[in-house]
Order: sequence, then structure tokens, then C-alpha cells
Amino acid sequence: MSTIHKIFSKTPDTVDGVLYNGKIVNAGDNRNFKTALFFNNESTNIDKPVSYVDVNCTTFRSNELSLSVWVYPTKISLPNAPIFVNENQNNFTGVFYNCGENEGELGVMWNEDKNSTPTKTGVLVSATGWIHLVFVFNANGKVKLFGNGVYLKQIDLGRSLDKVDFSGMKLGGFCGWVDDFNLYTDKLKYGGVNVGQSALQNIAYLFNINRITGDLVTPVDISSEENNEPFYYIQPTKYTDAYKNYKLQKMYNHEYYEEESLYEIDDGTKSGEKRVADGSFRTFLGKIVDNAPTDK
Repeated sequence: MSTIHKIFSKTPDTVDGVLYNGKIVNAGDNRNFKTALFFNNESTNIDKPVSYVDVNCTTFRSNELSLSVWVYPTKISLPNAPIFVNENQNNFTGVFYNCGENEGELGVMWNEDKNSTPTKTGVLVSATGWIHLVFVFNANGKVKLFGNGVYLKQIDLGRSLDKVDFSGMKLGGFCGWVDDFNLYTDKLKYGGVNVGQSALQNIAYLFNINRITGDLVTPVDISSEENNEPFYYIQPTKYTDAYKNYKLQKMYNHEYYEEESLYEIDDGTKSGEKRVADGSFRTFLGKIVDNAPTDK
């Protein structure tokens, strides 16, 4: 086990964490984060979580809570594996992964018997890359869920929420990585947008923070100009998929690019090397597609 001191609080001297059976990983080059926590809880090897962080802090009491976190599931997690959980008098409050019959489905609990199952959200998170999640628990029992800055869903727990003592908190328990975990004792503002729309205010801010520099990045639209051009370039599907990921990361001004934004050169002296699929081969600006557009 190891102690984690990089936990921020209004009272920093009273907060730290102890990491069990996990590790802090360095991202290396060409990725849009510096470091992350890896939790080794692959379900084929264990029957209960063994890798997590015990969060040590001054106890607080609340019937509202907001949490935001970058998550990257890997391999196969245990059923109802916690992403974040607080235990108080044998009751659980938190956010869970791999709930129900659908692999990767998110679930939530608020002050419920720890042997019960989470309320399923209907939102699936696959083990294919990073996703930014925000959960806002309201005192009236309604939970708002945001993914990559978009308001995805509202879940009604059907009751008002009890006040809970938060002290026995754990981060992790699923199999995968987390980064930039934030916990708040009040409701994060999201601009009052409708389901399916990009959130504003606090949640937009959290999603748009550059995880390398810590600076706020402003999304830019790099698609509209090229989509209005009459030219198009047909490329293999692997390239077009990588280009879509490149555009998403470019949109948010990431300084590095993940593996999904790279393509492998398959001829010439540099065959086998990987490059960013940035469309730089184009003579004129235009769309990059894997099939010729059909006339309507």
C-alpha cells in the first residue's frame, strides 16, 4: 500500500488517501493526461474488490452530493463494482459499475443496505477509452448524470434523501483507471440545459480542464469549415476512425493524442510507425470519409 497526498481540500491537512493493491501510472507522451490511478480488480482473479483508495478526511454530513471523475474501465470488473462508495452504519452511498445484466452499466445508491443492488441508470460505459462522468445527487431524490459534458439522464430514486455521514469513503473497486476525482457537498450547476445537450457552468468547466496543464480550454469547431468544402478524400476505415478521435481531442485543445487518434503507416521505409491522423495529407481542405458520399 502507499499513501496518496495529492488530494485537494479546503482543509488540506486533514485529507489524504491510502492506495491498496493499485498503482499510479504515468501517461508518457501523446496522451491527454499526466498520471492516473490504476485499480487492479479483474473479476477473473478475485471475488471482491482488493484494489482501492481509502480516503481519510474530516467527517461531513449531507443529503446532497456531486462528484466528477475521469474513468477508463479495463478488462472485466466484478458485478456492482464501486467507482466511489461511502459506508455508513452498514449502508452504502455511491456510484457503481457493471450493474445488472448489461456489462458496463452504471448504477447509484444512497444510504441503502450494502447487500442490496444499485439502482441501474441505463447508461453503459465500455472499456474503450476515457469518459468524464458527473453525478449530482439532489435532496429530492433525483440524480442527474453527465457524460463527456453532456446531460445524459435523470434518475428518480423515488424518495427524498436522508442526511448521511461521509467518513468511510473509498475510491475504486472496479477494474480500470481514474483521474481528476472531485467531490462536492452541494449541487454542481449545469446551466439548466435539457437532456442530450452540452452542460454549462460548473460541469462544462470540469470537463474542459486540460489534464496536462490544468488550464481551462475552450472548445473550437474544426469540422464546419471542412464540411462546407466540395472536396472529399476516401481513406481506410481505420484512418477515418482515428481522424474522428483526433478531431475530438483537437476540439478541446489537447496537447497530446491518445492511441485512438494514431494510425499505422503500412508502406515505405517508415512502415509500422504510428502518426497522428490529422489529415495533413490533403492538398485542399475537405472531408475525410471511408466511402464516397452519395448524392441525394
